[in-house]
Amino acid sequence: MLVDNELPRAQIKRLAHNMYQASRGVLEILQELLSAARNKKPEPELWSLYDVAANAWNELSSRLERRSIRTDLGIPVDLELKMDRMSMERVFHNLFENALEAMGDQGTLSLSAEIQQDHVLLHIRDSGKGIPPELQSTLFQPFATKGNSDGLGIGLALSRQTVVAHGGDLWADFSCKVGSHFLMRLPRESKAPPSTSKKKVAVDLIPS
Repeated sequence: MLVDNELPRAQIKRLAHNMYQASRGVLEILQELLSAARNKKPEPELWSLYDVAANAWNELSSRLERRSIRTDLGIPVDLELKMDRMSMERVFHNLFENALEAMGDQGTLSLSAEIQQDHVLLHIRDSGKGIPPELQSTLFQPFATKGNSDGLGIGLALSRQTVVAHGGDLWADFSCKVGSHFLMRLPRESKAPPSTSKKKVAVDLIPS
């Protein structure tokens, strides 16, 4: 399109941004595959969990035109964990992307946190079509997918491996009656718990 057409500047900028984001995503996936093949452990630093999750969500926001999706990211503003930021952003990106594909044109996506003394338990819920029964036993295995549109290929396998490498775990609640419910446990240092105030982002995107 860029080579064969005289496009408006705004459209050229949008296409260039999309290509940049897509190529960056491919690079990150390749880096994760290489790290997994070499059994390379992440080098964690202290990051805001909210910022990591929000950045992952913002990367997907350009796909929400003409869709009615409500999101609720409820995480304490001062909750910080030691993590490899890039790989954990990819974990949230994969979970959010799967939720969006499962919901279609409308639905609700929520992220909440239970804070314990030695770990944080995150709940990622969506109101989509749920996880097909035939995928439940192999959900976190590579290439467990039911068609490309379901987005359940290597993403979840790499995501769980990343979380495990951080000393946590990632699993699905198959007893969920509506949509999907993923749980992520991440370790935290024993210290005074963060404040209970949460930074919530609730966005309604109404079809134009």
